[in-house]
Amino acid sequence: MKVLLLIISSSGEPYDTFKETWKGYMNSHENIDSYFIELDPDIGEEMIIDRRNSTIIFRGEESIVPGCLLKTVLAMRKYVDKYDFIVRSNLSSLVHLPRLYKHLQKIDIPLYYAGVLGNHYGIIFASGALFIMSKEIAKYIADHTDITNTMFDDVYIGNLITQKYGYILLPLPDKKLFFIKLMFLMKGVFIIVLSPRIE
Repeated sequence: MKVLLLIISSSGEPYDTFKETWKGYMNSHENIDSYFIELDPDIGEEMIIDRRNSTIIFRGEESIVPGCLLKTVLAMRKYVDKYDFIVRSNLSSLVHLPRLYKHLQKIDIPLYYAGVLGNHYGIIFASGALFIMSKEIAKYIADHTDITNTMFDDVYIGNLITQKYGYILLPLPDKKLFFIKLMFLMKGVFIIVLSPRIE
């Protein structure tokens, strides 16, 4: 089983600090390929893969809307056929890779969409902090996304999935198993650990 972990990213503080934290372990699992995904309006090609820095850069302007959705969907379009699951995270959400992989090995349904549940004016969605999609769900999103929409990326994806498949979103069984959140304070970075111990 192969997993693609896409981490929405951009430059500047506190993001550069978060990236350094990720770089320390993001490619430590043999079955999980991890990439930062970014936009840059000044690149000469549609896409550049910077393997040294585990970064995929697409031509475009960094923004929350539609930028987060744009880089997520462009990466999924490029790689969805090569992976069984796509996990989308952000820079401030760190993932315990062995625990994530162990969780995904237990999934035996083709339509899997899970994350920390959110509700935006009645639209139920998996928070962009971390969501998981099976290949079938990711392919549908990659093929049917309108990247010019004005919704937040996680809300849009949740809405698109619900319109196609009905309500299939699953809460993570215990996000404490593999999910921690970085927060930035004026005086530096600290970690809120949602698991009592990360091994």
